[in-house]
Amino acid sequence: MFGDAAWADADGDGDLDLALLGDTGAGLAHGAVYRNDGDSFQQLELAGAELIHASVDWGDYDSDGLPDLVITGGFISPGLMEGRSLLLKQLPGLVFQPQETALRDVMAGRAVFGDYEGDGDLDILLTGIDTVLGERIGRVLRNQDGGFVPELVFQGALNGHLAAGDYNLDGDLDFLVLGVGPDGAGSLLFFINQQVAEPVPP
Repeated sequence: MFGDAAWADADGDGDLDLALLGDTGAGLAHGAVYRNDGDSFQQLELAGAELIHASVDWGDYDSDGLPDLVITGGFISPGLMEGRSLLLKQLPGLVFQPQETALRDVMAGRAVFGDYEGDGDLDILLTGIDTVLGERIGRVLRNQDGGFVPELVFQGALNGHLAAGDYNLDGDLDFLVLGVGPDGAGSLLFFINQQVAEPVPP
């Protein structure tokens, strides 16, 4: 509970594997990938991803043919629950390696991959709070040669959800953020992407 799950064919064998994060119900945080072996699943632990109030998304941000993971969630530090954001690059053999990034650490929110710039690679959109005391954080991070740099700062949300899509069919990615705003009331923000998408070579 207090977690998230996402499917992808992580090992390229034609069936769907599962990334799963959250509370086991016994007060323990859990984060793992479950490889689909046809009639069973093999559990592969994700170091550092033992998080609650978590989110997870798959995307091949470095275009190497292996789906990678972006993860957010909360962990208990002395006296306080804090956010953590992870970009996990998949290496051959279903090994996931944490990457140094400009991602802000958040929990109780969401991070998703999406081609915000329209240049053919995956950027990251993120919302949430940094601790239970809670600065609301919202970011679009641009994929620059496999690294990520801040592109847009916006008002994030507690218990935030983020959905992206080209609602007006102009070729770029718009997005919507909803959750609890700084005043404690419900918040819904809609961002229309006005930049001109760059053509992607065939």
